[in-house]
Amino acid sequence: MTHALKTLLFFLIFLLFSCEKRSNLEILNDGLKNYKLKRGVGQKFVEDFKVEEIAFIEQQNHYDLVLKLNKDIQQDVLDIYTLGIHVYTKNSNEDHRRFDVWDIKPIVKNYNGNKYLIREFKEPHKEMDSIIFFLYNNDFYRGILGNRIVIRNIKL
Repeated sequence: MTHALKTLLFFLIFLLFSCEKRSNLEILNDGLKNYKLKRGVGQKFVEDFKVEEIAFIEQQNHYDLVLKLNKDIQQDVLDIYTLGIHVYTKNSNEDHRRFDVWDIKPIVKNYNGNKYLIREFKEPHKEMDSIIFFLYNNDFYRGILGNRIVIRNIKL
């Protein structure tokens, strides 16, 4: 085998493996490193509850909205809150609200020491004007607690 053919074969094998799609589990275990559909955030809702990054992980029939949290977050800090998630898109939805509501009870998921909140969504939003995250009391809404986090201009 000539040197040129060996070099070509090496690059073809490299290209094949570098194009391989990583699984959801690999992306989360790696702490979102080298993942393209993410954005740095670095903001706190309250003292012990910080969002480091936000990502959108494509699955077979949906996306996962992933909030990477501070590594020292404890579930008991989150148990008193509901996480409000309001998604603003350019297109209004069927019931003519200005935004979609994706609120969740925050449950910490731990992958290889990386801590996340994960919310599946099936809505066909490929572009979002903004997503607003905020906390409110677990029992019912009495106003926003702590700081709001706003992410703008999102394209999937």
